[in-house]
Amino acid sequence: MIAPMTTITTLTPLPPRAAWLARLLLATLFVFCSEIILWTNPTRPLFEWLRVLLLDLALAALLLDVAARFRVRDLPGAMLLGGIYGMLNGLIVNPDTTLLDVPRTLFSRAFGG
Repeated sequence: MIAPMTTITTLTPLPPRAAWLARLLLATLFVFCSEIILWTNPTRPLFEWLRVLLLDLALAALLLDVAARFRVRDLPGAMLLGGIYGMLNGLIVNPDTTLLDVPRTLFSRAFGG
C-alpha cells in the first residue's frame, strides 16, 4: 500500500536584494543580446544608453513577474517569454527600427529572412 503524499512545498520569496539582482542580471542579458550582439544602433549618445538600460530593467522585472505568476518552467514557456520580450523591445525600446520599411519587408522579417 502506497501512502498518499501529504506534504505541500511552498516557495519562499526571495529577499528584496536578491530579487533585484536577478532582475538586473536578466536586464544585462537583454542588453547584451539585443543591443550589443545585434547592434541595432551603434551611434547612440550616452543618455540614450541610459534609457535603454532602464527600459530593459523594467522589461526584465515585468517578464520575471509574468514567469513567476504563470509558473513558466519549460522550454515552450521560455520561448513564449522570449517572443514577448522581442515584441516589447521592438515597440518600446527601439521604436525607430520597428516600422522601418514595413511594406517591403513584411513577409521577409516575419519569416526570418
